[in-house]
Amino acid sequence: MEVAALISGLLGDWLDLGLIIGLLLLNACLGFYEEHNAANAIEALKEQLAPTALVKRDGAWKEIEAKNLVVGDIVQLKMGDIVPADAKVIKATGVKVDQSALTGESLPVDKKIGSEIYAGSGIKQGELTAVVTATGKNSFFGRSAGLVDEAGGKGHFQMILKQIGYFCISFIAFFLMLQLIIQFEIRDKPCTKMSQSGCTSLANALVLIVGGVPIAMPTVLSVTMAIGASKLSKKKAIVARLSAVEELAGMDILCSDKT
Repeated sequence: MEVAALISGLLGDWLDLGLIIGLLLLNACLGFYEEHNAANAIEALKEQLAPTALVKRDGAWKEIEAKNLVVGDIVQLKMGDIVPADAKVIKATGVKVDQSALTGESLPVDKKIGSEIYAGSGIKQGELTAVVTATGKNSFFGRSAGLVDEAGGKGHFQMILKQIGYFCISFIAFFLMLQLIIQFEIRDKPCTKMSQSGCTSLANALVLIVGGVPIAMPTVLSVTMAIGASKLSKKKAIVARLSAVEELAGMDILCSDKT
């Protein structure tokens, strides 16, 4: 569409130029608005689901958000709590911790003084006091999540869009070449006629580009996936990327182990 806008400018077709730029701006604004709404929904859900921790500050026990913990904080955990950060146990009474989501162990693990507990694991039995050793992306769970993010890779959604784009470009290129072969016959032509043919070719190219490129597709896809992300957020599902909605919808089989 940017190429179409450039051709419109070269032809002096200011009406088409304005319409194309208007459509591009509309797509950009709608896409940004829906992505922004999805991001806001994610942040709101994260705040709602944010874990808390009982930490000793200034000689008194206080309940704070887990994200505000720092290395060296002393935390107290009991049965049913989620470990908010990596920590080293300094006091324990019959403690069993479920860390299957991190290590794959099927049964809760006994923890005693000096043992390490990891963020994201759950206290299944007993009470403990521990000193924080790592938080956020530096924790065992955080490093694992970081590796997943680094994996990257192109999903099904990106591949489909690329195929559609290649098809549209090939379609336009084929008909432009066909038009050039018909218009510029292999014989001498006056300069004025060549100029007129060139203008006609540009005008036809403009029509092919505008007609051959699905300009509304990004807007429709963004809005559709944003609606899906909004519905999922009401069911406590965090959608970090809108394209993940399409990936999930296209899933046939989900395999998982005991964890």
